Amino acid sequence: MPILADVADGQSQRAAASAFSRLKPEIYKTNAERIEAAKKALFEVCPNTSQRCITYKGQQKDSNNVKLCMRVLNECGEDVPRFVSHFLDDLPPVSFNHIDVSTLLGRMEQLNNEICCMKRTLEIQSNVCESLREVTAAIDGRLIAVEQPLPPATEPVAAERISDATVQRETVTTALTPTVQRETTALTPTVAARSSGQTQSPA
Repeated sequence: MPILADVADGQSQRAAASAFSRLKPEIYKTNAERIEAAKKALFEVCPNTSQRCITYKGQQKDSNNVKLCMRVLNECGEDVPRFVSHFLDDLPPVSFNHIDVSTLLGRMEQLNNEICCMKRTLEIQSNVCESLREVTAAIDGRLIAVEQPLPPATEPVAAERISDATVQRETVTTALTPTVQRETTALTPTVAARSSGQTQSPA
């Protein structure tokens, strides 16, 4: 695996070196002092590295210190402590300029869809619960009606009603019999005359 300091070009090293210019301007007067302090802090949090904390001199001092820091970071790998700044007050304030708006809008849309889905699910569940309550109430009512004992006087009352209806029918039949007989007697000559007339018409 190539070392990070070996594959990094000069522009990347200069960008890394210039990033130290924002570190504690009231404490470190020059950029070289900031890089040296960052190198010492890195060796403090990564004591198990095989690299030695070398003090460089000359014009390539800053570049060599940055390369050394890259070697330490590459060697430690996952063992590097997770920190964003040795001095937390050096971090710039987070504003809307640091937010990925497209990702934020996508997550907001996803959240909106999930909320709408939850609302529909709750509405369906409430409707189902209401239907279940109605069915349960109807079943309870039928069970109560089935479990109630029948009154003991139900059958005699029905028998008495049937006998009363029979007596009334017989009474009506008896009362109508003379009237039917009279009407039959009155209609007999008329029927006989019509029958004789129909018999004589062919002659």
